[in-house]
Amino acid sequence: MEHFDASLSTYFKALLGPRDTRVKGWFLLDNYIPTFVCSVIYLLIVWLGPKYMKNKQPFSCRGILVVYNLGLTLLSLYMFCELVTGVWQGSYNFFCQGTRNAGESDMKIIHVLWWYYFSKLIEFMDTFFFILRKNNHQITVLHVYHHATMFNIWWFVMNWVPCGHSYFGATLNSFIHVLMYSYYGLSSVPSMRPYLWWKKYITQGQLVQFVLTIIQTSCGVIWPCSFPLGWLYFQIAYMISLIALFTNFYIKVNLIVHWHLKFGVFPTKTLIPSFNKNMWSPFWVPVLCSNGDWSWGVAKICSRFWARGSWIQMESTELFIKMLYCLSLTSVRDRRGDISIRSLSLLSRMSCLNESSE
Repeated sequence: MEHFDASLSTYFKALLGPRDTRVKGWFLLDNYIPTFVCSVIYLLIVWLGPKYMKNKQPFSCRGILVVYNLGLTLLSLYMFCELVTGVWQGSYNFFCQGTRNAGESDMKIIHVLWWYYFSKLIEFMDTFFFILRKNNHQITVLHVYHHATMFNIWWFVMNWVPCGHSYFGATLNSFIHVLMYSYYGLSSVPSMRPYLWWKKYITQGQLVQFVLTIIQTSCGVIWPCSFPLGWLYFQIAYMISLIALFTNFYIKVNLIVHWHLKFGVFPTKTLIPSFNKNMWSPFWVPVLCSNGDWSWGVAKICSRFWARGSWIQMESTELFIKMLYCLSLTSVRDRRGDISIRSLSLLSRMSCLNESSE
């Protein structure tokens, strides 16, 4: 193993140049093998976990989730505040900042960014909780790609460019994670869900974060400094990949039903100007599959909904669509992973079912 690690280090040095000596001896940073092994274990759990849980009861994890998400909220807030103050104290240049120009402020940034790197390992628990709760619909390609790659990318960042221009994306991401994990933590408490108004802005904020990171990184390419250009090109390419995946996610989850509720149409070739109470109409909707996963596809629906062996008559097709939208946001399920009559009763009292379609 030591011989393999030495060979790997030699290869990295030939490809990327000498490492930054300021992080020598830091936890998990001396060699790449622990980071790689953790990532492989993560991907194995993503693959095998849902198979293991297939015939088992989902775990609630409510109390643990509150503590976990509160902890990540506080950690993200700490990183955001420390990065902002470190950048301010070091008089960082927005357009391009080298890795050895700000003295003690650079060391402050390096220490905070190590926590940012380590937080990517902690965030693997996001996926593990989805598996334990049988929320497999949330384990998307985007989710796995983002979690698995970020942990590995930041190992390289911390070893070669642990400060300077690297600060910007981490600062924005820490702020977004304050919003995201505070939402996840509070949504674990059912009585708080009607008041969590910022959920729909999280994905928008992530997309804005990626665009701003591309703009700021591009400044380092146009007005270069001592920060290595190769890292800037890589970051731009990675941000573009995330924009593509997040845009696809945003369109699927947030826009399709909104278009109907506001304009009476769906993003298909067929316009649906009005509904008959018992009419079946084909369009793109979130569909609950037999295995408990949410999917997207053309489905025929009407104002009656099948739940645990009973037809439930909805007041209108519009109310039914609103219910689908609420389910896509909350994923309310019973212990078997199915949408139950009790869940529908709960949804009927949710504020999103009473919102105007305007």
